[in-house]
Amino acid sequence: HSPPSEPAGWLERFTQSVGVRHRDWLKLHQEREQMRAGWANLFENFDVMLCPVSPLPAIRHDHREPQLRRTIEVNGATRPYTDNMFWMGAIGLVWLPATVAPVGRTAQGLPVGIQIVAPFLEDFTAIRFAQLLSSELGGFEAPPSYEEPDSGS
Repeated sequence: HSPPSEPAGWLERFTQSVGVRHRDWLKLHQEREQMRAGWANLFENFDVMLCPVSPLPAIRHDHREPQLRRTIEVNGATRPYTDNMFWMGAIGLVWLPATVAPVGRTAQGLPVGIQIVAPFLEDFTAIRFAQLLSSELGGFEAPPSYEEPDSGS
């Protein structure tokens, strides 16, 4: 299945998925288990996998529309907002732990992150890799307008 390119297509697909029959869910779950087996094979040779967090650097959060009706611009094309969650969703679908770490900024100063994916139940592997990456790249750098949250003390 290819994802619909229009936000309305996503909304329709989401609405239909709420009422999926159990036998259809079982078939989809079997497909998920096949994907999980593929990931397990990959992690026999690699400690982690690095992938994008989203197709964009940080974006301004716009809550004027319901999430499934929002759009984003990717490479000059208007796309459903849900495209912003593709990489996170693909990893979450197969129950793999992931940690997001900062890796730099765009020419416009927007933060860019990377998703560190680890084998099933190896959350600390992803976290440790993020720590090592942070020690090499410098870690989180607060933007100029960032304010520390009130600690409540």
